[in-house]
Amino acid sequence: MLTDVVEIHFLELPKFRKKKNKDYRENDIERWLMFLEKDISETTLKELMSLDTAIEKAEQKIEYLSSDEEAMRIYYERERSLHERANMISSAEERKAIEIAKNLLDVLDNETIAEKTGLDIEEIKILRDKDC
Repeated sequence: MLTDVVEIHFLELPKFRKKKNKDYRENDIERWLMFLEKDISETTLKELMSLDTAIEKAEQKIEYLSSDEEAMRIYYERERSLHERANMISSAEERKAIEIAKNLLDVLDNETIAEKTGLDIEEIKILRDKDC
């Protein structure tokens, strides 16, 4: 439920990057978008921090966290864990699609099985050849 208490902004970084005249000195959203850029110069960063104390606090937190080896290790472990989990889910979904396709081989044509399971027609043909 949306109310007048909360504002939602959809930020499109690719569009912002293409924008020629960035108005980050007057526009706080553009200021944050500049801060989030990966290739920000030290001069621009200092200017952003002088314009907005929240950006200064955010930069201090980032500096603190990136200097803490244990925090960085935890961060990288979490990223690795999330990546592994996504891979496991993807593999499980593919195995399930293959299982479903095998069950449909005797009742449907290759195109329909491919459409319903998301597998390639070539994969269906291989399954059909193995089934014979």
